[in-house]
Amino acid sequence: MRLSISPSLLFGLLIFIVPIHGAAERSGRAATNNPLVGTIIWASFAIATLYIAGMMPIQKIMPNYTVDDYYRWWVIHLWGELTFEMFAVGVIAFFTVSLGLISHKTAVRTMVFELFLIMLSGTLGVGHHYWFQGLDEYWIAIGGIFSALEPLPLALMIVEAMKNQREQRLEGKPNEFSTVFMWVTGSAILNWIGAGFFGMVINTPTIDYYAHGTYLVMPHGHIALLGAFGYISIAFLYMTARAQSLAKGLKWDPKLSKWAFWFLTLGVLIFAIPTYIVGIDQAQTAFEKGYYFARLRETIEPMKNWLWFRLLPDTMMIIGGLLIFYDLWVKMFTKKKAITA
Repeated sequence: MRLSISPSLLFGLLIFIVPIHGAAERSGRAATNNPLVGTIIWASFAIATLYIAGMMPIQKIMPNYTVDDYYRWWVIHLWGELTFEMFAVGVIAFFTVSLGLISHKTAVRTMVFELFLIMLSGTLGVGHHYWFQGLDEYWIAIGGIFSALEPLPLALMIVEAMKNQREQRLEGKPNEFSTVFMWVTGSAILNWIGAGFFGMVINTPTIDYYAHGTYLVMPHGHIALLGAFGYISIAFLYMTARAQSLAKGLKWDPKLSKWAFWFLTLGVLIFAIPTYIVGIDQAQTAFEKGYYFARLRETIEPMKNWLWFRLLPDTMMIIGGLLIFYDLWVKMFTKKKAITA
């Protein structure tokens, strides 16, 4: 029986708790009692502890693939789609309030609703794997419904923040952290597309029955992961860089960040095209001949041109990542002071 856990990753996740909790403590009791900050702290703790669910198959009394697979999907759903999503919604709520785009009360209410859905989707969402492990068919429907509902309130919160930012711009109020908000907005939108829309498509009972484990699933995972977690990390980096530039009076040019944003965003969305085409062909094969034939190399081989097409979006995302690295390096270490009148 194989282990579903990486000790080095677990060690890194435990270290991840330290700077988050330390920053909140240094901000004072008022910050730690803030529901937004509290969600971030407890989510970072849960990210490390629930990942340990992958260690459950460590016993080798009776090696069994079904048992191993059961706990492997615990890691995916209770870790990736529960605790990481809790962290994501806490951070996005914190960002939008800090940037003055929505009220603290609205953010807390939306976040509580989101946490309620996340806990349901994280626990019951595991269910659409249960049928493939030998349990009853109704678990496909239960898991699919709750997995699809997860990003809804997060998307509504970002829509409200985008509307408020537009009003600020029309009123002539400058937003010094517009670059940060661009990445936060991208995070929520890609999260909704990847986890919400694409997740709903593949989790509907009929499609999940034929397409489970095919290329049809890949756009869901890749777009949701980049949006929900990757873009939030980038937003943190740009918030740090922007705060430094304001404190030291440094020049700030958002153009390169925008180029990087669109290279990454369009790249991951274009990535969904060839994988969906191959996945639909696999699902049709599963419907006509059976699931076993859908996973054969002979089924995918005729679609290899679409797999080669992935070089385009992959290259775009690599370029986007390099632009972000270069842009942040320039802004953090080599930018000169702005000329003031």
